[in-house]
Amino acid sequence: MATTGIIILGNSGAGKSFLANVILGEEAFKHETRMNACTLTTEYRAARIGDKQYAVYNIPGLIEADQDRINLNIREIDAAFIGHPTAVIVFVLGVGNGGRIGNEDIVAFNAINKAYRFDEKSIIFVINQLDKDKVNDYKSSAK
Repeated sequence: MATTGIIILGNSGAGKSFLANVILGEEAFKHETRMNACTLTTEYRAARIGDKQYAVYNIPGLIEADQDRINLNIREIDAAFIGHPTAVIVFVLGVGNGGRIGNEDIVAFNAINKAYRFDEKSIIFVINQLDKDKVNDYKSSAK
């Protein structure tokens, strides 16, 4: 049976590890709110969901304050794409000030998309930290 890759990308602190755990239905990856990144290396867990086999990748964030860390993270992202070059991409964006997606998330997505040329049919965007009282506002402005 072929395994489908699910590669979860986004910046540090966006909620990638948490989302991976939700997909897997278990606490497979460490996640917590902290000043420094939790995920420093590419991790993955094989899982059977329904009648399909998946490899869920938990990846370090791209944008960091330290250029050396960014370079290491790029290599970690490469490792996931080597393992599953046609994976489904889940890009996690956080909303911050005023409920807007941060510029650093847009910069990270554009850089990764330029490097890997995502097929629009294989990418899913997850917007994290939405104000639950404003979900309808987000939906109407996204149309």
